[in-house]
Amino acid sequence: MLQQPQGDSLVLQNTTTSIQDPVPGYSVFFLIILPPPRGDGKIWSGVVTFTTLDAILDVVVLHPYYKPQIVTTNQSFGKPLNAPNPFAPGQNIAIALMTKHTDDPIFAGSLPFAGTALAFHTTTGEPFTVSYTLDAEAKSSMTTGTNDTTAQ
Repeated sequence: MLQQPQGDSLVLQNTTTSIQDPVPGYSVFFLIILPPPRGDGKIWSGVVTFTTLDAILDVVVLHPYYKPQIVTTNQSFGKPLNAPNPFAPGQNIAIALMTKHTDDPIFAGSLPFAGTALAFHTTTGEPFTVSYTLDAEAKSSMTTGTNDTTAQ
């Protein structure tokens, strides 16, 4: 169970091991979720620095996936990678998969992020360990509800 942080500021520093991915259809993968999604609709914005010996590590930023409200005349538009949201049943999450941070032999990186949650993830089916420092603030988000991409 993910622990809900208190307040709008979050600083974490830890070495932790992965758990089985809770996203339906992705249970063969492993991940570490931090910071966890909030229940108040705010998003996390911050920086994470990490290191691991697991060369197959991806960093994933999760976002709500809102199906476009306006039908476009151009049917060639695709949609972002998304999946059922294990933290909000009946909704989907868009998955921003960040790959390739540094080269062998040590995989490490530091990156800014903004989203509903951040996760370290592998698609190999093998558990892993990551040491990290995260500094983030919860900020109010606004969904405009408009995404009219109809050609003019």
